Amino acid sequence: MDEEPEISGKNTETDQNILDEPEIKVESGLEIVEPSDSSISSKPQVQVLLSSQWVKSSERKHSHHKKHKGGHRKSRYKKPKKSSGFKLFFKNFFIHIKEPLYNFLFFLNFRSAPYDPFLDSETVQPEERKPMRIQRYAAYVIQSTLVFIISYIIAYFIYQFAIIFMAAHFGIDSVLYYYEVMFPIGDASNLWTPFNIIMITLAGPVISLIFGLIWYRWVMRKVKRPAMKLFFLWLAFHSFNMFFGAFVAGVITNQGFGYVANWLYLGIPLKIFFSLIALGILTYLGWHSTPHILSTTNSPRRINRYNRSYFILSQMIIPWFIGSLLMLWIKIPNRTPQHENILLYDIIILVAMAFLVIPPLFNHQNQPSESKKRYLHKKTSFAFLYLFIAAILIIAYRFGLERGLHIVMRFDLSLSFYH
Repeated sequence: MDEEPEISGKNTETDQNILDEPEIKVESGLEIVEPSDSSISSKPQVQVLLSSQWVKSSERKHSHHKKHKGGHRKSRYKKPKKSSGFKLFFKNFFIHIKEPLYNFLFFLNFRSAPYDPFLDSETVQPEERKPMRIQRYAAYVIQSTLVFIISYIIAYFIYQFAIIFMAAHFGIDSVLYYYEVMFPIGDASNLWTPFNIIMITLAGPVISLIFGLIWYRWVMRKVKRPAMKLFFLWLAFHSFNMFFGAFVAGVITNQGFGYVANWLYLGIPLKIFFSLIALGILTYLGWHSTPHILSTTNSPRRINRYNRSYFILSQMIIPWFIGSLLMLWIKIPNRTPQHENILLYDIIILVAMAFLVIPPLFNHQNQPSESKKRYLHKKTSFAFLYLFIAAILIIAYRFGLERGLHIVMRFDLSLSFYH
């Protein structure tokens, strides 16, 4: 066995003090071995055992700590920063507005496609991904505009005949014009009382609301043809608007439904409050009517996520805008009306329709109210029947009521014993 090397140096006294103890062992690779009997000397022998594995591991740790001067524990386990209240608020707020914001950007052509769970990419055929040309929507716009006008005239007659019927119940005659209902007794008659004023002016909006619920909740579920769905949907929208929109118009102009608020002595804050509620209800109804709007077409291509915005525009928004302008042009009085602000009253009612037709443009979550299997891939043809009906109604409405239709109804009920 080879003799162990001796370690000698200047610090011999320190080494001598260390070796006074009989035996010292260090587990970290340094071992002090007591010399054997054959090689006893005054200078101890120290054996240094440095394993290559220990050296490599120490080098790795040293290089690792050079990279992470802040310490291994801090670099590996960093505490997450707490988000401030403002950041959480804006983050949650963005989640709520993300969908309508992206859909609005898509409408402005700033995004290629909106988020739409309906008709996933696997179910959309390659040829259906291409947006339809604007020229192809011309027939749809004209057809929906004609349906808008037809349904408006019908809803207008329901509104006015409810007023005429209630006025006749109180013994008041009426004259129906194409722009208003005129009462021949005038405003200073003794027949007017606060009660019958409220009942007469309230009859039209209430009956319109009742019929609107019937068209929307019952008839829309019964009809299957998309063209008939479109007609009853517009009829329901006009009926709802002649209640909620008429209240807003009445508060502003002090006409129509506004007489109810005035004779109930509602203050201005209450009028504003109920007007905001009315507009909010119209917005809610418009937003949740998206499935019914989508069911008014027989082509899935028109309502896929690439064409849905154009469909809402051509089926609802543009027809509402064009139809409203046409109806206001038709309803311009040919003489001084009894109610001086009646045209402004009608303008505000038609403008309030925007709260029904615009919200569906930003609602891309809903599917059609009918199953997708019911849709037929057939071309929508232009309905000349609607053109004929609209022409007849416009002529009868405008020229038939130009001179006024005097309506007199008497209700006489008597119960007694005969002789």
